[in-house]
Amino acid sequence: MVPNTDLRLRSYAQILLRHKVAIIVVTLVIIALGVTPSLLEDPTYAAQATIRVRPDQEESAFADDERSTNVQTQSRDLATDVQVLQSVPMRTLVIQELGRDAPRFRSVEATIVGFSEVIAIRVTAGTPGAAADAANAYADVFVVERQRESVDALVVQSNELRTRSREASDRIAEIDQQLADPEIGEVVAENLRVTRASLAAQVLDFNRRADELDVDAALKEGGTEIVTRATLNLDPISPNPVRSAMTAAILGVLAGLAVAVLLEISQDKLSDAEELATVDPNVPLLATIPHLDAPEAVGGEMSPAGREAYRHLWTSLKYRSLESPIKSVVVTSATSSEGKTTTGTHLALAAAESGMRTLLIDADVRRPSVHRYFDIPDDNGLLEILEGTASFRDVVHYVQPTLAVVTARTATPAAAELLGSEAFTALIRSASICGLMTLP
Repeated sequence: MVPNTDLRLRSYAQILLRHKVAIIVVTLVIIALGVTPSLLEDPTYAAQATIRVRPDQEESAFADDERSTNVQTQSRDLATDVQVLQSVPMRTLVIQELGRDAPRFRSVEATIVGFSEVIAIRVTAGTPGAAADAANAYADVFVVERQRESVDALVVQSNELRTRSREASDRIAEIDQQLADPEIGEVVAENLRVTRASLAAQVLDFNRRADELDVDAALKEGGTEIVTRATLNLDPISPNPVRSAMTAAILGVLAGLAVAVLLEISQDKLSDAEELATVDPNVPLLATIPHLDAPEAVGGEMSPAGREAYRHLWTSLKYRSLESPIKSVVVTSATSSEGKTTTGTHLALAAAESGMRTLLIDADVRRPSVHRYFDIPDDNGLLEILEGTASFRDVVHYVQPTLAVVTARTATPAAAELLGSEAFTALIRSASICGLMTLP
């Protein structure tokens, strides 16, 4: 299990190395896209004030009357207070409190602190001072509005009590008129006197309670107080280029890895021997050639690893055909620029160095380049032989004692037909009979 795991890890590492440029580019682009808006964005500052909202616990002055409702003593819902703080009317009052010329704040957020009676008011603005002033204005305005609501509720109750007192006084006046009638009966008079005494007691009680409510209204604080006032916070909450860069870097790496996987899936080339084995394990692997820059001439620079790789390729070809010696080898590929000329040239050199008489034919009539490797003329070549305008001796170049080269020359409209002609087949056959290995 461990070797297979190591093999998979090496495969993943090779994929990352093959597409490291794409990963780096994608990561840098996403970092740039993530950091640039932060650098261009105006700073935002925040300030926070806290208030305590205590629920009113007093009983209604008219607990025995179904028509009235004690507004002051209703239990305050903190969630409702939060919504009020974030409402448009409250924002309008705060703007009026700050003044029309004051710097505008941006947003306000009210939250209940834990399970307490404390509400935190957080305001953002373009400057620290504007944020602090707006947060304190919200706290002040809310306290004042809460106090006004409580006082208004007390005033309503006081006015209701005084109305009841006047109604009772009017009733007493009516009873007095009835008692002044000399024809009234004794029983009726006694009942009226009892009623009058009850009404007089009610008048005294209504007036007393109304006076008490007036005193309470003068002293009422609304059950709300400021716990902490907002102070200047000089550190902006946004933008945060460092945080943006870190987030963008993480996203960039993930996006780069995704791009690398997509490139790996979409590519139609085999990158190493392990990939070849996964495609078809029965295909023989003759040699592995490192990625090299092809030399422009025989004396060009070629690393020892490159020369050894081509020698290994030639040895593999030779020993795989011991029963039937190699007469000719075709080096081709599906598309251009895949190393046909480099492979054919250096395979021919490796065969010639082993002592085999070798003929290298450049059959790439569209983009011939073998002549540049050996620095030989390309005025006459393979096409002249096939057209019958020149003989083999006229176009062959001996670059080494055991290596001859036939160049391609510039292509003609009939080049493809000439390569499929009997003349080309006869050329390859005659070279094989003469003991030359051809690499067209």
